Amino acid sequence: MGSCNKSNLRSVAQTDAQTTDPGPSILSDKPRIIVISDIQVGKGDPDDRQSMAHLMMYANEVDIRGIWPDNLDIGLEGTEIVLDHYDEDYNNPAYQFQSLNYPSPEYIRSKVFSDHDQAIAAVRSEAQADDPRPLYMLVWGGTHRVVQSLEKLTPEEQGKIRLISIGTYLRDNAFADGDGQKYNWNAWGESRMDIWNRFPEVWWLEMDWSWNGMAFNQDLSIANAAKELNQLLAENAGALGGHIQEVFPKYFRSLDTNSLLYLLDPANDLDDPTGGSWAGQYHRPFADRPNYYTGIDGGYDWAYDNPASTWQNARDVFVARMQTCIDQRSAWHQSFQQKVVQLYGHDAVESAPET
Repeated sequence: MGSCNKSNLRSVAQTDAQTTDPGPSILSDKPRIIVISDIQVGKGDPDDRQSMAHLMMYANEVDIRGIWPDNLDIGLEGTEIVLDHYDEDYNNPAYQFQSLNYPSPEYIRSKVFSDHDQAIAAVRSEAQADDPRPLYMLVWGGTHRVVQSLEKLTPEEQGKIRLISIGTYLRDNAFADGDGQKYNWNAWGESRMDIWNRFPEVWWLEMDWSWNGMAFNQDLSIANAAKELNQLLAENAGALGGHIQEVFPKYFRSLDTNSLLYLLDPANDLDDPTGGSWAGQYHRPFADRPNYYTGIDGGYDWAYDNPASTWQNARDVFVARMQTCIDQRSAWHQSFQQKVVQLYGHDAVESAPET
């Protein structure tokens, strides 16, 4: 990971802008998403605001149909703080947000839900829309909001939904101070099982453990590349980049956005998580659940229906899953760096070997 330099950035950005379709339907062929986030102010994981800022830098590559803060008080406040920074960058004449057809801050604010009933109604409206694209629900927080939405949909409408969730079902004794039976955080317990038991046909990519490879090495040490990326964004990516470092100075910890990387990888077959992508590689473990995907087993003995029974292999499976993201880290970092080039007017980023 290198650093940007600012001397000739404008010419690079202008060249890209000239090839961008400025038409009003610019997002109509992009993945359609609703984000459910446990973003907060003053508590919670700071990576939630990093993740929201990361999303804003790619707001022209996905069609944001809704942002649903799990907490309607400090969650809305945290979302608005990020959108204020987006507003600042979008309206900075030195940057290229408008020439690259990013949605206006006003438009994105119109997609932020301030009421849970409003959010559920919007999910149903999107599922009923005459739109051939699936509706991706990126779950960056509690799965209980997913249950509240799915139970209001017909089976046909549920068929338009694709869930991508970040987390793990059970807290294991090796990695998360659990005993292999306790439910994990963010309602990954009962509400996760509600989805499993009540909506078995829904397309669901459950990113269990793999996402750690975004920022960590096999021994769970912080990757130097994640530290350098944080610094690069702070120095070269305007108000959004500054905010990313402000909320968590140590490293780029935007782990929720592993689900976003799945949608952004231009080489990814969105219908098949088993092929591998920037978001890692996944497995369809159950023949009777053809729409359910989770992390690979790495060739180790692993009981997907009862993981605690093969807990002795948990660390090996953990590393195998995480490695599928580690292997992709350099590719999406390089792409992200070039995004910074486009948006903020810098020379090409000098790449260095990643560790």
